[in-house]
Amino acid sequence: MYLAGHVVRPGKFAYREGMKITDIIKSYSDLMPEPYKRHAEIVRLNPPDYTPAVLAFNLEEALAGKDQDIPLRRSTRSRIWPIRFRDQPVVTVSGEVRHPGDHVTNGQPG
Repeated sequence: MYLAGHVVRPGKFAYREGMKITDIIKSYSDLMPEPYKRHAEIVRLNPPDYTPAVLAFNLEEALAGKDQDIPLRRSTRSRIWPIRFRDQPVVTVSGEVRHPGDHVTNGQPG
């Protein structure tokens, strides 16, 4: 596990089965001042060729114990953005979906 970005203690963390992002970032005291609360990323390296997959999530909701608390895997890198990244691309999802509404994206196709 590797944590980078707008955090107090970036670096490597020991992985354990069932670990979630809030096991590493327990509260706002683990973040630098003024984190961007609505957008953070988890990068997973997927076998067999370890292709990266980016999962964007709402940091504020994860810390509040909502469904944004994403389970982690061994090959994971998490990034927390500072507030200056507030102009992230947004996509609107509607229809018969689990999470309709506006969602911040990483801006990458696919």
